[in-house]
Amino acid sequence: MSIDSMRKIIKKINKIAVHVSAFVLILMMFMVVADILLRNVFTLFIPGVFGLTQLFLSVIVFMSVAYAQDHYEHVYIDILYEAFPRTGKWVFSLISSILFLGINIVLTYYVLQFAIAQIDRGEYVSTLRFPLWPVSMIGAFGMFLFCLSVIGDIVYVVKDRGVLTLESS
Repeated sequence: MSIDSMRKIIKKINKIAVHVSAFVLILMMFMVVADILLRNVFTLFIPGVFGLTQLFLSVIVFMSVAYAQDHYEHVYIDILYEAFPRTGKWVFSLISSILFLGINIVLTYYVLQFAIAQIDRGEYVSTLRFPLWPVSMIGAFGMFLFCLSVIGDIVYVVKDRGVLTLESS
């Protein structure tokens, strides 16, 4: 399998994940608007909206972060990077990507361990009696997708001696 085909597969998976994130965002917006209207018009409320909003936000963030990595839509500082010659950019791209991958592997591991601990403890949202571990597993999956995107960048840098451009692709 070529690097380009591997990166295309990762980008397709991340595109699906960002669509899931967008759907959850729309669902959350409708839920919050409905709760506000019910509270102000009929003095009724939807139980658990606050807890669901917190859960939905974590799904939105974790399922979209890999897509942002793929398209370089994250925050970066390019003052020093742009001053390097091409070889310097290559070294900087390689070192920073490897360090970034290491940090994200550790984060993914701990999010997964946290989800497993939630299963063992039987933690749930008290107002809804909804278990918390599925949301943490989604977070771990999103972090895993993020790691795959960074691995795709590292493979590109190493094999093709490419330089990571900070342009959207």
